[in-house]
Amino acid sequence: MPSAEKVEKVAVLKERIRGSQTGFSVVKNTLLKLAAGEAGIADLGSLLEGPTAVAFVAGDPVSAAKKVVEAAKR
Repeated sequence: MPSAEKVEKVAVLKERIRGSQTGFSVVKNTLLKLAAGEAGIADLGSLLEGPTAVAFVAGDPVSAAKKVVEAAKR
């Protein structure tokens, strides 16, 4: 079960990226491996160990990446 501190950090990150056409989810590695395989990027599976979070970007990926980095620094 995630700690309250981790949940709060994820909530802050989601708040910071709001409005940038970016979604953010903590996902199960098994499901992400299946989805990556379906999308033709099965090599991604070797990177999935431990807790995994994914940003789904519909807008400008550079803007979204900057917001994620800014949130991580705080």
